[in-house]
Order: sequence, then structure tokens, then C-alpha cells
Amino acid sequence: MPDMNVLPNERLLREKVKSGSLDADDYRALASLLCETNRFDEALALLRASLRLHPPNLSRAALLTLLGWYVNDITGDTEEPLSLGEQAAALTEGLETIEALTVRAQAQSLIAECAWNTDSKRAAAAADSALSLLARVTDASSSHNITKMGELHLAAARLNMMLGRSEEAAMRCKEALHVAREPVELVLSLTELGVAYRNSGKLAEAREILAKAVKSSGVVPYVLVRPYYELGLVERDLGKLPEARAKLEKAFEIIDANPAIPRVYIPELLNAISAISYELRDFEGAAKANQALVNICPTSNPLYWRSLLWLAQCQWDLGQFEMARASAEQIVESALVPEADRACARNLSRRARLSVVESYYASKDYAACIREGKALLPEFAECDDSYLALLLLIGHSHLNLENKSSARKYYEAILDCPSVSPGYRTTAESCLTRIAKIRH
Repeated sequence: MPDMNVLPNERLLREKVKSGSLDADDYRALASLLCETNRFDEALALLRASLRLHPPNLSRAALLTLLGWYVNDITGDTEEPLSLGEQAAALTEGLETIEALTVRAQAQSLIAECAWNTDSKRAAAAADSALSLLARVTDASSSHNITKMGELHLAAARLNMMLGRSEEAAMRCKEALHVAREPVELVLSLTELGVAYRNSGKLAEAREILAKAVKSSGVVPYVLVRPYYELGLVERDLGKLPEARAKLEKAFEIIDANPAIPRVYIPELLNAISAISYELRDFEGAAKANQALVNICPTSNPLYWRSLLWLAQCQWDLGQFEMARASAEQIVESALVPEADRACARNLSRRARLSVVESYYASKDYAACIREGKALLPEFAECDDSYLALLLLIGHSHLNLENKSSARKYYEAILDCPSVSPGYRTTAESCLTRIAKIRH
């Protein structure tokens, strides 16, 4: 009995694949159907299995490129997709058919995407090569498959955006919209157009287009993650922070609601949610987002340490001084952190420790205030504001414990500072006068 949970198109495509089809379009269509039903791992397994059938060079190149894009989209990895793109480009070298030019353009696009953050010069060269190939294909293919033409226009749009050509990218997005037939094609085209508008500073137009994209029907929720994310960024740029955060949180909720959905967008979403929450002075919300980033990012990822630094700052803002100190000192002790960030963490650690000393004094735990204050004094340059504040707190604590001689020493230390401010000088002199009046 046939599986009633399998869609008719899926059943047909599976039969083709089972019979040994080497047509990359069959695998592309089946992989797409699998992803639409959140079977992302199965889609990757399908494409990997297709390569073990030893297809002809051109089909193999198409499948290599297709697998590369899926790996990048689903996992966020760039190393394997870059290698796959290089293999595909080599297999099509010297072939001049429309199909070969198309596959080589897609392979070069994949190389550009994956190399951009590590070798921008190479990525730009690959992007230019891909655009040249795409131009040849579109010029020679007036009767080309409409769906494929839409894909080519979108590929050209992304490449132009990568190269900073936002106006040209917008034009190619509009061409893709013109030939879009399926809801998912419409969403993808609208999203890229919105991004192109944002990159060229047309924020109102970008917001309108992206708002239209997120209202699209007939697509699985995962397809809406990126348009919600991009809309959130646009609204942040417009200063509409509550609205922006709501869009980013909606994108996060779509992913979080289904464990099968790829998590590749989560770090970017949480990072943006954290920044906006902090701007809104929602320190608790910002701390929550940064804690989530610390939980999911490996320590080899710079985002782990940046998030931990922001978490420490949020904890300080929330009055969680011991927690802020612990977070900051973890950064200071790590050799993986850039020196500038470690300097920020050292400063934050000192501020947190000073706040702890102040809290001891406020709670009348004078012994703890003296102990922690004396331990912290060497962390500050003599006579700077924090150093003087500590001297004053320690002096006050000794005075409250009736240790007059010890209190006098700290007040006199304040007066010995050549650059002491009038406020500290007046307070220290007043306290010394008070001590002098106390009868022995």
C-alpha cells in the first residue's frame, strides 16, 4: 500500500530517483519538497547519495553545486560548500553549452558566497565571473524555463549586492518578481528586493516590500524567517525599535517552535535582539539573549566572547555585580579574546567589584567593605576617581567600626593626592575634623 503521507509529486520524484535518474532537476525538486516539510537532513542525504551514482560531469557539477548551497543554507558551513563549488567549476571548465554556463555560474556564485568573509578579493573575482556567465545565459535564453530564469535573476541580484551594486541588484530582483509563479519564489524575490533597497538607503521602500513578504501565504513558516529578520533590521535602522524587536522575535519563534528547522539564523537573531533590547534599556531581555548566545556558541567563535562581555555589562546594569564580575573575569583570563575586549572586561570587572564594595557599605557590612576595598585598591591608578572613592568607603567603614586611627589614615591619603577634587577634599577634611572632636 502506498504511503498516504507522501505527496503525489514527491512519490513521482522518488520513483525517478529510485530508477537511477541522473537529472539534477529531479534531485533539486525532491530536495526542495523535503525541505518544505522540514526534512532537511533527508534532503542533504539525498543529494549526497546522488553523487555516489557517478553521474556524467555536467550532471555531477550541477549536483555538487546544489549540495553546496543546501549545506550552506542548512548548516551555515562554508568550508565544504566552497570545496564543492570549486569541484563543480572545474568540471564545467571549457564547456560552452547554456546548461554548462549556468552550472558554472552557480558554482562561481557559491564560491563567492563562501569565500567572502575569509578572502574578499577571491570572492569578488568569483562574483564578477558568475555575473558575466549569467549575462551570457540570459542573453542567449529567451525561451529558457521561467522558473530557472527567476533563479538566475535572483542569483545575479545577490552577486550585485555582494559587490555593493544595490541599484543593479534591485533591477534584477524586479525581473525575478516579474517571472515569479510560486509563492516561495515571490517571497524570495521580495526579500532580496527589500535587502537591495535597505542597502541603497531606501528604508521606507524596503520596509514596505519586506512587510509584503512576511504577509505571504502558501509557504512553510521557515521561508518567512529571513524576511522577518531583514524587516527587523530595516525597522531598527528607522528607529522603530519595539517593532524591530517584535519582527526578530517572530523569526526566532518560527525556528524555536520546530527542532527540525535549521538553527543557522539563531545567532544573528539573538545578537540583534540583544542589541535592540539594550538600546530599549531592557537589560533583562538583553541579558537573556546574550546568555542564550553564550550557551549555543563555541568558545572558538568570537561571538561567544562578545556576548559574554555584553552579558557582563547587562548583569552590572541589573545590579548583579558578583555575576558581572565572574563573567568579566572569564573574559580577562582567556587567551582567545582580543586585547581590546579584555581591557573592556578588566574595566568592567573593576567596576563590578567597586559596586560590590559599595553594596557592602550600604548594607553596613563594614568589615567586608574594608576587606574587599583594600583588595581592590591596587587595581586602580592612585588618585583617580575610583581610587579616591575606595579610600573614602574604607575610611567611613573604619569610622563606623570606631577604628579612628585607621579611618584617619585613609582620609589623609585622600588629602595627599595632588589632584584630589574639591568634593573628596571637603569630605575627607570634614571627617578628620569629626575624628578630632571625638573624645578619647
